[in-house]
Amino acid sequence: WIQEGSMVLANAMRGERDIWKLSVNLMTAMTSYLQAPLGTMYVIDKNMDFVLTGSFAAKGAPAKVKEGEGLIGQVLKDQKMTVIDNIPEGYTFVNSSLGQVMPCTLILLPIIHNEESLGVIEIGLLRKPEQRELDWLKANLEPIAIGVHASLSYERLQELLE
Repeated sequence: WIQEGSMVLANAMRGERDIWKLSVNLMTAMTSYLQAPLGTMYVIDKNMDFVLTGSFAAKGAPAKVKEGEGLIGQVLKDQKMTVIDNIPEGYTFVNSSLGQVMPCTLILLPIIHNEESLGVIEIGLLRKPEQRELDWLKANLEPIAIGVHASLSYERLQELLE
């Protein structure tokens, strides 16, 4: 199951140089494979802001997030995968990019390359994740970070050439 999922993500990233398309591809692949109804992806831009580059069925997600602010910002700062279970129904004080939708579990994944935060992925599940799903996410953090870094490097190179 983990290997199959890794191939799904590899296919979603293969050859994609545009960070916006890469983000949408990743969100689609990850939410589909996990059967997750919600997801967002934020990636650092040239101004050192973390901007929403991809989402799946997330309504009202903020366009930008800052390191250290809210759940996503804290994951960017700590550079650690975070799983938040049992969010109470109707609990509206969770500062999540997923807005008013209250999933059962949030999974926040930092995108780290060479100890630098490049972004974060947030997945909302309507159930608790299985251990194999968490293992799959952990196993694919590095390949995702490499793909994001390659895309960002390509964009920087294109800007220099223009």
